[in-house]
Amino acid sequence: MSTPLSGRTLRRVLRAAGDALPAPTAGDPFPSDLERRLGAWRESDAEEVRLPTGPLDGEQVKALVIDQIRLAGIHALRRDHSAFRRARERIFAVQGAPVAILSGAGLSVDAGFRTFRGAGGEGLWEKVDPMTLASIDGFEEDPARSMRWYCARRTRGLRAVPTLAHAVISAAQDLQGPRWAGVHTQNVDGLHETAGSRGVNRIHGSLWVWRDRRTMALSFDPSDCWGDVPKDAAGEPSVRPGVVMFGDSLSPPVFERAVSELQRAGAVIVVGTSAQVSTLWPLLRTAQRHADLLIDVNPERSPVTTELGAAHLPLPAGVGVPLALEELAALDPGTTDLLARLPRAPLRERIGVLAEELVRDDG
Repeated sequence: MSTPLSGRTLRRVLRAAGDALPAPTAGDPFPSDLERRLGAWRESDAEEVRLPTGPLDGEQVKALVIDQIRLAGIHALRRDHSAFRRARERIFAVQGAPVAILSGAGLSVDAGFRTFRGAGGEGLWEKVDPMTLASIDGFEEDPARSMRWYCARRTRGLRAVPTLAHAVISAAQDLQGPRWAGVHTQNVDGLHETAGSRGVNRIHGSLWVWRDRRTMALSFDPSDCWGDVPKDAAGEPSVRPGVVMFGDSLSPPVFERAVSELQRAGAVIVVGTSAQVSTLWPLLRTAQRHADLLIDVNPERSPVTTELGAAHLPLPAGVGVPLALEELAALDPGTTDLLARLPRAPLRERIGVLAEELVRDDG
């Protein structure tokens, strides 16, 4: 489906949320309990909505509703710049510069992916020991246990729909053309690619590929079923996750591409990362040395702001990323408004066409 929803149809979709979410208003686009209630609503089940153009599943309904909430915030900040005036002055000074994106888990929160280091006990790592499930040592101790966990992560990921932030990043790449300085992501979820971003540098690999334990070659395999995992004669997994686990090294080609692109960026939007992962810091330092401005889109102050002097936009990704791209003249506001009314396909419907892209990390 590629046709934006009419206002009447969109209102029908919005009714699916019922009273579960506070309605942003012009006077209060950011209700104090909005993020908490959004988190609870993401975890609930949303019913399919049948439209003349075709059905929208529950995840698509959630995505459209969240888009309208984010858009209300964007509209409010377009009218009144006082909430981010100092950052806006710095952003405006580099308007038209080549843009790069450095993204972390917070970018995918609106798609229902929990962050690893989220506040308030919401992060995956507060519920699971990562050294047991996401490290080389933990994997070798019990490969089946680790692979079952990654299969479970895939089950959730296949339902996910790219967010408005993912969509506007892809649109900005189209608008900037050869000036675009790349998407460099810690995320393994594939939502950048599903939204249409090309040439993504996946710093931590991909959830949708396996790596052969003997040859280390990557193979595309989006199955989320433990029974489909390739196994040896003893019934042990013959593959491991195609992500960078604790104890792994980064892929040199991925890292080198990211450094090369960041060296020509004029503005780098850092979004949704706590900047606590050591693998990110060489890229952040490269961006700091070469770019005219770092922009930190993060509801909380991170080291990107406190240590690297970024312009801080204390906003969720779905508001801050479109707003930053608009202020940089890398995105037309009308495109943001259009994308917020455009249903996007779940990852499961797009994953099959991404095979070549997702095994590119070794070359």
